[in-house]
Amino acid sequence: MWSRIKYFVLALAVVVLFAMTRGDLANIRGLATSTSFFTTQLAEVTRLEKEMLRFQSDASAYVHRHGGVTKDDVNLSFDILWSRVNTQWTKFVNPEIDTLRTYLPSLAEFSQALKDIDPLVLSLQPGEHEKLDLINQAILRYSPTMAAMNTDAYAELMKRSVGTATIQRDVMHSLDRIQWIFLIVSFSGITLMLWQLRRSERLYANLQKREAEIRSLATIDPLTGLSNRRVFDDRMRAIDDGTWAGECHLLLIDLDGFKAVNDTHGHEAGDHLLKEAANRIRLATGDRAVLARLGGDEFGIIVPGASDRAFGIAAAVIGALQTPVIYAARSLRVGASIGIASRRDGPLVSKTMLREADNALYAAKASGRNRYCVIGDVAGVDMTTRSAA
Repeated sequence: MWSRIKYFVLALAVVVLFAMTRGDLANIRGLATSTSFFTTQLAEVTRLEKEMLRFQSDASAYVHRHGGVTKDDVNLSFDILWSRVNTQWTKFVNPEIDTLRTYLPSLAEFSQALKDIDPLVLSLQPGEHEKLDLINQAILRYSPTMAAMNTDAYAELMKRSVGTATIQRDVMHSLDRIQWIFLIVSFSGITLMLWQLRRSERLYANLQKREAEIRSLATIDPLTGLSNRRVFDDRMRAIDDGTWAGECHLLLIDLDGFKAVNDTHGHEAGDHLLKEAANRIRLATGDRAVLARLGGDEFGIIVPGASDRAFGIAAAVIGALQTPVIYAARSLRVGASIGIASRRDGPLVSKTMLREADNALYAAKASGRNRYCVIGDVAGVDMTTRSAA
């Protein structure tokens, strides 16, 4: 009688423990295959902020007659920004990123503000600084809100990632405890547990891979493999707060002729060209400098040390891009215009460097492209434009 009851209890325990194990593994599968990280939506939010900056840059360059920006360029960048805003706040009526719900009214207001300045943009002409100021005021009024929306969306993404990892670790600890119970109950329980454990380990490896991809997404540009704008901005903030001390120089790089390649040969050729150009720039830059893709065909390099090293890197980058890139038996050619600015003492160091490097970049393009221009107190140089030679 006792023997029958013993085996019945043993069988019941095995069934209960097996059910518990399957439930834990189901949780892990749900975590490993979850799409709750919403990387696509985060990229959309980031693009909105980029289009704001692009329109302001084009409008300013057009009014100040810099860089060959035309009225069509200004209208196009404004239309893209307006379309992005309208798509943005319509798309996220039921957003997967929860924090975006709080920004829907602001997006709607921003859309109305763009509608209000549309006549100013359409009538904008070179030299009309007052109109440009009115346009910039309307855009800048919403810049902090758009930046906050981007930051909050990123924070929610990382918070979900950490929460997912915590739940997964708790489940794995539960499985370890169940393993010991199976060892005590029966040999069959041990066998079953080992089988389930192998499955969980594979799922755990998949989850670790997903977490690594998310961490990479936060710091790495997916197309070129370089550091992204977030890493670049962090290093620039380090210059402001004093954690990056000593002499340093900022290089802003813009590929000359990339748009023509993209329009003529298509986006696949353009992507191939960007990846090859990024690899050449990385080899020309070396290990001591910070290289990042800032967006589109724009790159930034922060170079510590003497100014001669910054000039040498600029010349090396221009030289590295002289050789055509071969794609599908076609020869793709681009050059590089580079603006260089140096660290100065005083407040808002990084913003000053960015502004001066951007001005130098426009000067390099205006003076013939495929060259670098230096602005600032660099080895006694006030404004110098130099070709690769």
